[in-house]
Amino acid sequence: MAELALFDRDPGAYQTKTAEKSRPPSEGVTIDGPSVGRFLEFLRSEMLGGLDSRPVTIALPRLTL
Repeated sequence: MAELALFDRDPGAYQTKTAEKSRPPSEGVTIDGPSVGRFLEFLRSEMLGGLDSRPVTIALPRLTL
């Protein structure tokens, strides 16, 4: 049923499970600290309209080598 729903939603973009598994993995996205800060400022000013001014803390995972 779920596969049929996916096909019905967009027949041109639908891929079978086999075809989806055979495509190469997508590359990850890297965002630096200043870009995150600018994005959060944008959210504060544009999306929230200044109504919610609570501070936002982003916890980045620590990598151990």
